[in-house]
Amino acid sequence: MVATLKQVVLVIAMLAAGGCLSMPAGRAGGCALLDDWAPAFDARLQEPRVSRDAGGCSLEGFSSSRQVVEQQVKLIEAMIGDACGDSRTRASFAPATRGGLAGHAFTVAVSGDRDVGMCKPVDVPDASGLDAATGPSSRYLTPPKYPADAIRQGIEGQTVLVVLVEISGDVGAAIVETSSSHPELDEAAVATALEWRFHPKLQDARPVRSFVRVPVDFLL
Repeated sequence: MVATLKQVVLVIAMLAAGGCLSMPAGRAGGCALLDDWAPAFDARLQEPRVSRDAGGCSLEGFSSSRQVVEQQVKLIEAMIGDACGDSRTRASFAPATRGGLAGHAFTVAVSGDRDVGMCKPVDVPDASGLDAATGPSSRYLTPPKYPADAIRQGIEGQTVLVVLVEISGDVGAAIVETSSSHPELDEAAVATALEWRFHPKLQDARPVRSFVRVPVDFLL
């Protein structure tokens, strides 16, 4: 009765081709950076959407969990920051109600006055985008504790996480890219991921912030 990471170092380095999350280069007034953003939303969000107007773009969503919203905002800000450097973002979240359900709503607004070519793609690496010598690798990745209720009910599943790895190797944020369909398993995976430690990605021999995709299997 264990939750496994399927040898995380190998999982990170051997993700299926085509699973990479990439965002196109920005263009002035167009906010093209966010055109393909949907895969970066936490699967547990309600009503996630990307909208645009003359002033730029905004990413919005709602969850009954404050932690889901907080982690989502951190990940989005980091991805936009890495893509555009000194990107002009404004993030906010506050208590809200949707369909009678109490929770929190967030908005991350990105100004659209970006010069052509200023933004670059940001990837959650697949097999072709990760070098074993310079990519992030596991240092302290303990499996999550299997939720007791899930054990009693015989529940199994896989949660796929997208994790922000800071230059220190600490995890800056973690979201659920693909849900196990069991909230207790997803919550256990995220809670443990926030305690993981990585060897950071190296760029020109210096540590840099990066993003990795980690499947977590819960098997009885």
